[in-house]
Amino acid sequence: MNILNSKLLDTLRRSVLAATLCCYFIVSGCTLVNAGEGSQRRAREVRPIPAGEVVVILNEQLFNALLDAMLSQDKPPTYPLAGVGRISGGGGNGQSGNGSGSTSGASSNCASVITLLREAGETRTAVRFTDGRIVVPVAFRGSYEAALLGCVSFEGWADAEIVLRFDPERQALNARVVIRRLNLKDFPAMMNGVVTEVVQGAIDQRLNPIEILRAEQLAARLPVTPGNVLKLRAREIKHQVVQQELRLRIFYEVVPVD
Repeated sequence: MNILNSKLLDTLRRSVLAATLCCYFIVSGCTLVNAGEGSQRRAREVRPIPAGEVVVILNEQLFNALLDAMLSQDKPPTYPLAGVGRISGGGGNGQSGNGSGSTSGASSNCASVITLLREAGETRTAVRFTDGRIVVPVAFRGSYEAALLGCVSFEGWADAEIVLRFDPERQALNARVVIRRLNLKDFPAMMNGVVTEVVQGAIDQRLNPIEILRAEQLAARLPVTPGNVLKLRAREIKHQVVQQELRLRIFYEVVPVD
């Protein structure tokens, strides 16, 4: 009887030990799984979270009002021409061959500049939304000193286009003015290409890029708790020209502030 009782107690002890070990491993496993899920959750929390989109509409009237204000100043915008040393005349007679271009000997008084005008002849500087593009006829006049020709004056208008590009690093929507064609009044056609290159260089150095929307205009800070701040950040900007409107679709995401 005692032997039987002893065997029964030994069996019970082993059962209890096995059950205890099973519970230990189950609880430990659950703890590890929960810890893994917590780490994954924290990893997910630091990832950007899509936050929908905002639509901003800008019309022709706004852009043209800005142009009016800029070109109505006492001193209109004037930019130095880049690389004028590369310009050479097409003839050796010392004459420009046009009524508006004036020639002289090499003179330090010849300003190599281009000045934007409100209008020149029948062309008026303005922004136009057409065929899904932003086009800008730009009236101007200028002068430069050319080899063999001396100081040459020119006047006309440029067929330009505004190209938009979103810079995600700087969080800015930039515009670049691109000259498609120059229309020079009473000017030798053979020099149009060279002058176009120089005018584009002046615009790239002094005007491009133009910031349409800056980082502080695009972002928003969301204080949650002291020391815990979230931020709305622009992930992408798509633009579309519809009739007389420029529509900007700004796609946002939520990110923590470092």
